[in-house]
Amino acid sequence: MQESQILASVTNDPALLELYTTGCRDMHNLVAYMSYKKEIPRDINVADIKELFPELRQSAKGIEFAIGYAGNANTIAQNSGIPIAEAEEIYNSYMGGFPGVKKYQDYCKKAVLRDGYILMNPVTGHRCHIPDWDNKWSKLQHNMEAHEFWENYGYLKKYDPYCEEVQEIKQFFRIKSDLEKQSVNYRIQNRGACCTKLSGVLFFRWIIKNNLQCKVKICLQVHDEWNVEAPKDIAEQVVDVLRRCMEKGAHPFCTRLPLSSGVSRLDNGELPNYWIH
Repeated sequence: MQESQILASVTNDPALLELYTTGCRDMHNLVAYMSYKKEIPRDINVADIKELFPELRQSAKGIEFAIGYAGNANTIAQNSGIPIAEAEEIYNSYMGGFPGVKKYQDYCKKAVLRDGYILMNPVTGHRCHIPDWDNKWSKLQHNMEAHEFWENYGYLKKYDPYCEEVQEIKQFFRIKSDLEKQSVNYRIQNRGACCTKLSGVLFFRWIIKNNLQCKVKICLQVHDEWNVEAPKDIAEQVVDVLRRCMEKGAHPFCTRLPLSSGVSRLDNGELPNYWIH
């Protein structure tokens, strides 16, 4: 859920923000509703989609993943094994339902080709610089703006398709495709990583401040989770502190809505005896 909430905050998309502020908070339900306009009635309660249209909701997970990583109709068609015409309809329905996402992705794709780097996080200034951009690829991109460039390329492609110039242009478009996807994905992933890291810093400071070294143990960090061991008599206190640290650590990077955190518990509501997270 963390990535979809960050996506909602970063893109400022009205439908996504409403989902997490006043809606059902089920991203898969909403993606299914936006993507399958013919199959799912427009007057249905989005919260009921999981029960009424479970197969479409399951399919929506693949759509959500593909487009979230800057995929297009071809990606959806390949991943789902459906005709390209059907995939294009789904893709267009998604983008029509989430105009903020489309606007944001379009911006990311243009920015990386303009700047030669991905500004992954404006809060920290993290950048991912593109190798050889200034010395090679930006110059080639500039040369492509000339009409005679493409006349020459067409001639070479026809009569000498394996020459260095033709292969270089093909390589550029492969790199361009990868960069466009990375420009969208890296920004979301970096913010998610920063949320987790800052929450860990805050939690560790609390441990030190309260002299709980060797009592409260940070065992493992996986994606957006912290696995922690604590004595039983203070376990619930540790749960509360860790939760607040995670929510506080997320705030600088997810400003338009609060990121919530959860705790793994047994069926009877008690904490596991091996970790909490």
